[in-house]
Amino acid sequence: MGKHNGGFLLWGDYHTLKEIHSFCMNVSEESPILDSQGLIPALAYDLRKAYEKRRELSTETIWDDQVTIYGVEQVWVTFIVQLALMRTSLAFFDTNKKEQSIMYKLEAYLEEILPIAFPKQHRAILAVYSWLVGTQEQQIQDIIGSRVSYFLSLTKPKRANELEHILKSLDPVMDSFLRNHPHHQSAQFNPTIYDLHSWDTVSNSAKI
Repeated sequence: MGKHNGGFLLWGDYHTLKEIHSFCMNVSEESPILDSQGLIPALAYDLRKAYEKRRELSTETIWDDQVTIYGVEQVWVTFIVQLALMRTSLAFFDTNKKEQSIMYKLEAYLEEILPIAFPKQHRAILAVYSWLVGTQEQQIQDIIGSRVSYFLSLTKPKRANELEHILKSLDPVMDSFLRNHPHHQSAQFNPTIYDLHSWDTVSNSAKI
């Protein structure tokens, strides 16, 4: 986990990360609801850089063997949305058991790590993940950058308290409704707080 709860290091051995990379690329190529240069290829790029030894390196003892493992930083908002998009995508083309098992493995990892990172909020965050399944990338591609930038601009306590609401704000219908009916806005559901944020405002020095 990142010290500031902006994300975590995703670790795996060479073969595991390469397998997930291939899965991401296949989903991106086969699914009609994904941008071929969008969020899923971006995840695949991160994974490839990791197993090419261009990110983090460590070792893990398995029985009597020392195994090299590779890690790459992931931001909570982006990773949760990427998983939801991939889960949604699997409904649009034929998949085999191996591909389904990789998807379940990623979701299981999310279920395991969220209670550690967010002891009080993990159930609500997982509920929002389930709600996000069904989202198509074109619905959120114009606004997700602002959510990532805003999330990373927050302090550690605020990241924990606001992650659920940031993910909920990705509903484009709700975003449009609240902008046109500001009297329905609240502190957690006010889309204008994201207006000064975008992919371009994500700081390279943001603390994860």
